[in-house]
Amino acid sequence: MITETIVSWAADAWAWFLGLFDDITIPDMLSKPPDGLSLLIQRLDGFGIWIPWSSFKTIFLVVTGFILSCFLVRAIRVAVGHIPAIGGNG
Repeated sequence: MITETIVSWAADAWAWFLGLFDDITIPDMLSKPPDGLSLLIQRLDGFGIWIPWSSFKTIFLVVTGFILSCFLVRAIRVAVGHIPAIGGNG
């Protein structure tokens, strides 16, 4: 429920951002997954009885978010390190 709300907020924000431009069209390759990937998703969806996909999705999102936040913290530290007034190596 919380994830759906966050995804809907992100979709609304993206729609608002695209609404700032006059005539923008999203290519088909970005609006739907490739045929091979959609076939794989359809085939794997049937295994939901034996495999808890919702748990795997949650774990994947948490791990991916943690790794991205680590990269973000490192990038901020490197960027701040270039500011001479803070003691960086500018």
